[in-house]
Amino acid sequence: MSEKGISIAHINWAMEHFTNFFELHVGFSTELGESLVADFVTRIQNGEPDWSRSFVRSVHVTRPGCFDPHNVPGTLGWLVSRKIFQSAVGWKKTVEEAVLPASSRAVEELSILGATDARLEIEFPFGCFATSVVDGKIFRSAWTNDPVFIPADCLSFSFGKRMSDTPEWEIHFLLEKLPDSSQPEMGIEEVAGFLSHYGVDVEQTIEYQSAAMVESGRSDYRLIATAYFPDALATLKEGERLFYDSSLCQDALQRGYIVRLILEHIVTCLQPNSGVKDSGTIIKENTSEVNCAK
Repeated sequence: MSEKGISIAHINWAMEHFTNFFELHVGFSTELGESLVADFVTRIQNGEPDWSRSFVRSVHVTRPGCFDPHNVPGTLGWLVSRKIFQSAVGWKKTVEEAVLPASSRAVEELSILGATDARLEIEFPFGCFATSVVDGKIFRSAWTNDPVFIPADCLSFSFGKRMSDTPEWEIHFLLEKLPDSSQPEMGIEEVAGFLSHYGVDVEQTIEYQSAAMVESGRSDYRLIATAYFPDALATLKEGERLFYDSSLCQDALQRGYIVRLILEHIVTCLQPNSGVKDSGTIIKENTSEVNCAK
């Protein structure tokens, strides 16, 4: 038996239909300060109100030389994020008319504010393996789709430059505490060790609170650990192995946590340029050719 009488032997399998989306994440270091982050949010939400801010309480890097979250110099303190869903006209037009203009405007606003130590990541989740608890039973759901690629020549922006050596494939391990669990919280420094029992080489873990959590009156935090992989197939196979062939989900539940494995393609990471003056205009659409996966 597991936490609160939940039977981990009784597992129901479910499949969910899921609409893919691009994610834009702007990472700010603690050194930049909250007032600059607030200024960016105010500016970027003018015309694009679906950007939201998350607070990062702590970051744990597993070992020296690991990738720091979002390539931010110093310590990650805030994330300002936006999801862009596929439009009815398909991914090519979605990328051309939404993803690229939104990314270009974000790096322009960062440049105007002088936030050259901020970073913009463009990501595409292409799979999710998740557990949930309903009426005392564990439900598992899974979906995968082909990742969408944006050609490199479409990722040239006037107000930012691409970071070199950015990993392209990752799994985020999102651990969320069950609200009625009596088990002690898992410390951020424990997560990498916990996942290593299943052969996962975690680079770093963050502890964060999203805007939606704050708005709903929640005071808890989520844990997200990240591991990188050489290509899409290796990422998918590892996600399937951990979800279907290991006891990771059950063992996390014993600790009072549900776990989600989010498979992502990191399209690029951008550093804003310096010395850009506020023109009061929004960047025009990038009309470069985009060849997307079907």
